[in-house]
Amino acid sequence: MSKSKPYVYRSIDNTLSKARSVMRKHGFNSLPPSDKLTELGYSNLRHAIAKYHGGFPAFRRLLKQELLRREKGKWQDLEYTLSEARSVMETHGFDRLPPGYKLTELEYGGLRHAIEKYHGGFPAFRRLLKQELLIREKGKWQDLEYTLSEARS
Repeated sequence: MSKSKPYVYRSIDNTLSKARSVMRKHGFNSLPPSDKLTELGYSNLRHAIAKYHGGFPAFRRLLKQELLRREKGKWQDLEYTLSEARSVMETHGFDRLPPGYKLTELEYGGLRHAIEKYHGGFPAFRRLLKQELLIREKGKWQDLEYTLSEARS
C-alpha cells in the first residue's frame, strides 16, 4: 500500500515525481493503467490523478506519453464495461454511476459511448449495476412532498 499521504498529491509536481518513481521502480516505460496502480498499492496516486490532475488521459499528456488505447472490441464486452464503470465510481467516490455528461467531463467518453452504443443506454446499464435510475416517472417532480424529500436527501 502506498505510504504517502493523499494530500501530498494535490501538487502536480509531487504527483508527477511519484508517477515517474513508480515507473522506474517497476520497470515501466509509461504510466500503468489505473487498475494496475491499485494492484501495486498506489491507490492514492491513482485517486490523485483522477481527482486533482484531470484524469489519466490528461496526466499522460503531462508526462508526454501516448494515450492508452483499448483492445478492439473491448467496450462491447459487458463484464469489462461494468468493471470500468465500477472503477470510475470507486476512483471518484461516487455511490452511483454519474450521468453521461459527467463521464465525458471526467474524460471517460469511451465508457459513455460504450454504455450508449453497446449496452442499452444509461437506464438499462444502471439496472445491470443494480442502481436506482436517475430519471423519475413523468410528473413526479410536480409532487411537492416528493420534491422536498429528494432535496433533503
